[in-house]
Amino acid sequence: MEHVREIYSYTPSRSVSAGVSAWMIQRITSIVLFVAVPLKIFSGYAAVGKVSSSALAALHSNRWLDAVIMCAIIFHSLYGLRVILIEYGMATKATSLFVVFSIVGVVLFLGSLWLIW
Repeated sequence: MEHVREIYSYTPSRSVSAGVSAWMIQRITSIVLFVAVPLKIFSGYAAVGKVSSSALAALHSNRWLDAVIMCAIIFHSLYGLRVILIEYGMATKATSLFVVFSIVGVVLFLGSLWLIW
């Protein structure tokens, strides 16, 4: 009976591991890319006049959309590379790899913001 009591008294940890964080960020950025990249392409058609919409044409030169796309591309690709390195056994410390790729991602994103603005 003591064993059953131990099972039911289990309280899950509220902390989120680095692996779950990287997984969630990669899923969120995939949705962002799935929406933002076709929007950027379609707004390019509006900018050159193939589609008649001034709102879409203005969206094509929107720096905020460019920043969102760059952020999503950078972090999605870095965390995807992290998964590949872990699955092929080239990286043993997943948490430190998450921290390193997060820092690299922030630096690359800030550099891309500098280029956009």
